[in-house]
Amino acid sequence: MEWLSSYEAALLRFVLNPEIYVFAGGVLILEHFFPVKKYAHMLRLGIKQDYVYGVMNWWVFWPIVLAYTALWKGIYDRWLPFTEWGLSSGWHPVALVLTGFLIDDFMEYWLHYLRHKIPMLWHFHVIHHSQTDMNPLTEDRIHIVEHLLKEPIKYLPMALIGASLPQWFLFKLFLHSWGYVVHSNLRLELGWLKFVIITPQVHRIHHSVEKKHWDKNFGVKLTIWDWMFGTLYIEPKSYPETGTPHETAFPIEQRMGMADLVGNFVRQFCYPFKMLIKQGLNRHD
Repeated sequence: MEWLSSYEAALLRFVLNPEIYVFAGGVLILEHFFPVKKYAHMLRLGIKQDYVYGVMNWWVFWPIVLAYTALWKGIYDRWLPFTEWGLSSGWHPVALVLTGFLIDDFMEYWLHYLRHKIPMLWHFHVIHHSQTDMNPLTEDRIHIVEHLLKEPIKYLPMALIGASLPQWFLFKLFLHSWGYVVHSNLRLELGWLKFVIITPQVHRIHHSVEKKHWDKNFGVKLTIWDWMFGTLYIEPKSYPETGTPHETAFPIEQRMGMADLVGNFVRQFCYPFKMLIKQGLNRHD
């Protein structure tokens, strides 16, 4: 069970890092003073649904994903011996971190793009876009199938530069933190930096209900990939409504009770499979 001990060790190092709590506290304070929507409290229906996703992601989905990635690592080691080349051997730690960051962000851009363009993948990704009350935990409103499809792919180039599984996972945890910022209910543009890094305002456009914003701003941390591939959309001072009004069959949360939220999580979890079955039946008609 090496994968489990790796997960526990990386998670422990992450949650015991005081800088994470300073960072999270700073985001919440900024949300209070510079909100897009003036929420009465953090217990709005959509946000409570995200609490369920947060618990499921951290304590159920991620251990499964790490075990699955460890399985793929074994396959890589056996059948792709060039992953043992250790291309980054002797590199300065700063160069290694920057290279890993750029590789990860480039892969995230294209995997995100494909989840919008391939209908089968969109059925899973629509869950993430269903939030109408953007908040930090929207980062965790993700179907486990998305994790299982993308993480082994993203780990391969990291393995090529010599990253171990625990290093990869700890690196991902820290990079994951920026996702809580860009999904926040935060009126923040960061001036000229919005042309360099993904800000809450830039990413909110990606979640917009307005058709002119669809299929824009796929970047996760840097805007360079959107700029290079023609998907960057900068519209200062624009804070559109978010959600997926065109997905009329999607089971959006309706009630506050914990049993209702858990039940709706199950319905949302099953929604992509239901749509895939429906598509398959339609093809045979």
